[in-house]
Amino acid sequence: MQFNDATLDPARAYALFAAIQAAFYRDARDATDEEVLADIAADGGYERAAFLARLGSEDMRERTREDFAAAQGLGVSGFPTLAVSHGGELFLVASGYTAIDALEQRLAEIDTRRKDPDGAGNAASN
Repeated sequence: MQFNDATLDPARAYALFAAIQAAFYRDARDATDEEVLADIAADGGYERAAFLARLGSEDMRERTREDFAAAQGLGVSGFPTLAVSHGGELFLVASGYTAIDALEQRLAEIDTRRKDPDGAGNAASN
């Protein structure tokens, strides 16, 4: 299969993402290595050479720079990062290791802010 945006439908994108995550976390493979990524894509049915060409393209490099800039704009400074989306707004929950108590507190703060965005104490009902 040729690799292009048209063939990377959401179902296939998720399968490729899941395979990359499994390779990194379960199999200790280097997910920053283009050859490793090409192998994973080929295992998922993509044409290896086409995947490598697309991955190394200037367009893909620009998209990657844009993604990094967007992440930095959200305050992402560590790995892993957890965010929650609600009503078209993205809230940073944690960046880097965070204990469960701190996660729960941050989620409660986000929920309060979501219910009362102006902080006026007039929280809207769910």
